[in-house]
Amino acid sequence: MAIKMEMISGLPSFFYQTLMLVVFGTSLIFVYLYRSDKSSFFVQLYLLTTLIKILAYGAYSFVMILEDRVGAVQNVIWFFMLYAVFTGLEIFFLHRKIFRG
Repeated sequence: MAIKMEMISGLPSFFYQTLMLVVFGTSLIFVYLYRSDKSSFFVQLYLLTTLIKILAYGAYSFVMILEDRVGAVQNVIWFFMLYAVFTGLEIFFLHRKIFRG
């Protein structure tokens, strides 16, 4: 709809790459944390995986900006929208697991 109204010119140039990275990265970390039986170290594991995600996603964003300087704003906005949605989902489902036992 936003494309039809000419609010944006089209999909970001790294649309599919970013989508695959965030979905795969969040899913991998979620499955690891969800299956982890080390409940006494859960907070440390969660903080470690968050640090790894931030470093990896920061490197990806840096490369993405260098590769497409013209479309960098669209790519970064798309990335942060996905990151916020998938991190929110991750927190929601991990929170449910923690309080259910």
